[in-house]
Amino acid sequence: LHRQANKGAILNARILWTFSAAYRLLKNEKYRRTAQRAFDYIVRHFIDKEYGGAYWELDYQGNPVNTKKQTYVQGF
Repeated sequence: LHRQANKGAILNARILWTFSAAYRLLKNEKYRRTAQRAFDYIVRHFIDKEYGGAYWELDYQGNPVNTKKQTYVQGF
């Protein structure tokens, strides 16, 4: 685990989807909390508050490093 690694929107969206689905199926509260944490992080850091859309990549502090709005990530 590299705590100062950059974070990608795709991975975070997949974490959200996976743990949401796991919670719906298994009702494990830890899965719900993990999904909520991923959702909150995406909304707080990946979403461009000025122009909309999601940034492709952030640094470990949540600042945009790659501000491209690629169609692929918008689908997530």
